[in-house]
Amino acid sequence: MADPLSLVVVLATLVNTTASLAAIGKSFAHTIPEFERQIAEIDVLLLILEETTKTFVEYGTLPRSVEAATRRCEACYNELEELIKQHWVKGRKGAAAKIRKRLRLVYTEDVRRAAYHAFRDSVLLLRDLASDARIQRQLSEMSSGLLELLDTELDEESVIEEPENEETSGKPSRPRPNHTAWDPLAYAEQHGDSSDTASKERQKRAVKPMMHAKSNFTMGVTLVHQHQGLSYIPVRGKMDTGCDYNLISTDIVERAKIPDDRIEILKKEIPLNGLEGTKYTLKKRIQFTWYLNRSMKSRIGDFYLVGDDSFDVILGANFWGGSESKSALFLQRPGKSSAEKQKEKNDHEANINTARAAKEKQKMETLEARLRQRQPPTIPVPNSLPPSTMPNGSAQVGAPLQSGTPNANGAQGTSTLPSITQNSPPTAPNLAPTAQNPHSTAQNASP
Repeated sequence: MADPLSLVVVLATLVNTTASLAAIGKSFAHTIPEFERQIAEIDVLLLILEETTKTFVEYGTLPRSVEAATRRCEACYNELEELIKQHWVKGRKGAAAKIRKRLRLVYTEDVRRAAYHAFRDSVLLLRDLASDARIQRQLSEMSSGLLELLDTELDEESVIEEPENEETSGKPSRPRPNHTAWDPLAYAEQHGDSSDTASKERQKRAVKPMMHAKSNFTMGVTLVHQHQGLSYIPVRGKMDTGCDYNLISTDIVERAKIPDDRIEILKKEIPLNGLEGTKYTLKKRIQFTWYLNRSMKSRIGDFYLVGDDSFDVILGANFWGGSESKSALFLQRPGKSSAEKQKEKNDHEANINTARAAKEKQKMETLEARLRQRQPPTIPVPNSLPPSTMPNGSAQVGAPLQSGTPNANGAQGTSTLPSITQNSPPTAPNLAPTAQNPHSTAQNASP
């Protein structure tokens, strides 16, 4: 007889062996697909690494963080490549080589997976660093363009006090805080034209005044024109910190088909001199309601027509200097009193009741029309019937007695026609009205 303890040990050994064999079989089942997936993902990571390297080559001098990340990525790739090469049995074919390869894949799975994850993380880290470098380069390019427009350090020759000039302006200039004065005539004199010399004034920090007619920085502007309804004209606007006028190209006005009677002709022309030899002569103007796109405030302003197709509209310094006019369009309806709200509510209920009554009336008229169509025609009574044939000599011609009507003796008379025709009027044109003898007795006739 076997020892019970030995039986327990044998059973435990069998269970452990069975579980180990099941785990090995499961590892054999999913190891090959996982290894193939890792090989495919490594190819993608190598492409990402190649693109990242090109970005750093264009960047120039590499930061120390990028150099350290690159060395780490190279070490992880060499380690992973060595592990992958060890798994393949070269120069051997057959079942034994296949089994040996699978055994290596199973028993080195954890090490290979750790090396793969390290290589993937290093590649993604390099990609993030390359994205930061690309963004910084784009910002530097944008900053170089903005510095051409916003020059904070001005020399003494670029800041000139604007003299009084009544010929080039229809109204006296208004002083604006933190605004650099700039005279087109003085600028023309600096480039060879003759004009009076103006005094110079030094300012520490100010926006460089210039006309940006040839600039590439634009913003979305919508013009609203009212003529036989509202028409919206989307244009691209440019800013001008050295001009007091809003300018619009004549091409925009012609494209919008604005009639000539909406354009005002100036009594006195206004000459303007800008940078790079730009010269305009303002002869016409038109009033628009306009607003910047995605802005809640709209404005009313005069736009002077110029024959230049290098821009759509130019917004003058009155807008960019900080002055804002009142809103031209109502963005919110004014509030109403309680009495007005109650009156609107009562009017609304009265309109609903009126519409409901009209609907019910129309429904009843339709129902009555259907009933009249379903009624049979009235049977006429011939006129040749002598009065003596009627009981007691009563002259009931074509009009039967109404059911439930008492006669002189207190008896009720019944009609000889069907009930559906009792209430219908006689249709024969030659029938005389009903003549009833109050002293006659109505005879009950069988139907």
